[in-house]
Amino acid sequence: MLSNWLPAYDTKRTDLTRLNTLSELKVTLNGFPALLDLSIFGHVNGAKGAECILFPSDAEKIKRYQRRYKPPRPLAIQRLLQRALVLKERLDMTPGLTRFALAKHLGLDPSRITQIRNLLNLAPQIQTYIRNLPPTKHHDLISDHHWMRLSRIRNQELQLRKFGHLQRTSQARHKSCR
Repeated sequence: MLSNWLPAYDTKRTDLTRLNTLSELKVTLNGFPALLDLSIFGHVNGAKGAECILFPSDAEKIKRYQRRYKPPRPLAIQRLLQRALVLKERLDMTPGLTRFALAKHLGLDPSRITQIRNLLNLAPQIQTYIRNLPPTKHHDLISDHHWMRLSRIRNQELQLRKFGHLQRTSQARHKSCR
């Protein structure tokens, strides 16, 4: 047989009009339609790492919701810190705007506004650390819960000590999980 030809899917299960639009070459092998393997197909990783060959539109749909294909994003804490700066600026620049009115406008609970704004109470070294974290597909080593608890500490020296402890314990936990 010709090794450079890829047999198409079962004709009973596949709409042949979709296959014919992928390639101008229409050849049959043993009564089944075949396409040149240089045709455009989308490759995705299926269950247990098995590679699946799909039509490009189907492959793009799958890639949209599979985590392994998503580009790295800024961490949630980085987005929250940026949002805290925006909320603070908005409250400072708009006279008469209260935390409750802003929360209602944004569809948030007023306590959540306070939690986010408390991130600005973090020591400058910690804020710099957060801003310099690289984008990732994975979760941060330190959870949002820990960041929020750390931001409620008013003493910056104590904050830095607790932060150092959080870093050490989260890195140790991360290494043990590998």
